[in-house]
Amino acid sequence: MLDIWKFPVQALVFGVSLSVCMHSASGIKVEVIPKHPKKGDPVTLKVSDVSGTIRFATWYRGKSTDAADQILNYFPQEEFKGPKYIEGSHGQPDGSLVIKEVSKDLTGDYTVQIQTTDSLQQATVNLVVSGVIPIALSPLAPLLGMLLFYELNFL
Repeated sequence: MLDIWKFPVQALVFGVSLSVCMHSASGIKVEVIPKHPKKGDPVTLKVSDVSGTIRFATWYRGKSTDAADQILNYFPQEEFKGPKYIEGSHGQPDGSLVIKEVSKDLTGDYTVQIQTTDSLQQATVNLVVSGVIPIALSPLAPLLGMLLFYELNFL
């Protein structure tokens, strides 16, 4: 009687293995735009290389796809906030996530799962937010510094 179940179990294992291989070969990519965001900048976690037509995208805080880590679910006509929703964030039709204003505490991993007509695709990206706001210096600043140094040494 066990022999009857042998083939279905093997077929199930093969199907799951094939699904895992297809999932890892999906090729979906996510990049942070701008590459080096500063505190207060708007940031897009830009999704590319999705195969198939997007049905919905789900974003998570961290590498886990646990419901407790969900930021939002984006459907073409509506959006649902998750427990880790980031104020001012929203989804895009291409599956990307836009964060209106980043802060240093948003540094970390972000995972997206995109369900298309072809398959479920997933990728993770690391967002690093710098707390330093750059100050633009005039080209004359080094000259001013040298003059001040010269005057102080002359005294």
